[in-house]
Amino acid sequence: MHVAGAIVRNGLPAVVTRENLRYYVERSPEAHAYLVEEERKRKLAKRLQQSAEELRQKAVPIPGVKSADEWTKWEDLANVALELGLMRITFQGYADLMHTLWLISRAMTNGPEAFRAMCADPQMAFPPPGAGDRVAANPPLGPA
Repeated sequence: MHVAGAIVRNGLPAVVTRENLRYYVERSPEAHAYLVEEERKRKLAKRLQQSAEELRQKAVPIPGVKSADEWTKWEDLANVALELGLMRITFQGYADLMHTLWLISRAMTNGPEAFRAMCADPQMAFPPPGAGDRVAANPPLGPA
């Protein structure tokens, strides 16, 4: 309290004037750090709010999207064929392609394991070795 101009006498409570205490509180290092952090949060919140507004303005409406599409699974996508290194999408125009791409994104979100399994190379998928099983070594690289 000496920093704030307190008058301290042995055995008596410390006394600080209101002006001195307010001056210290407004200019203390802790108050400065707090005000800097609050300003940083305010600027960040403003930037995030602007970003959300910009996204709403740039959003492209996808025709034909229903609330049930949110739970799409890979089995529901009859016009999509996925092979190793290749995805085929059958569509009829811009709106159908946009809708199918939206359904693919939802299917990826809802079934990431199924998507990973469809993209896996079947030649690279070895069953895990059991207890005490020997695993064959890969053939050496190079000319045969």
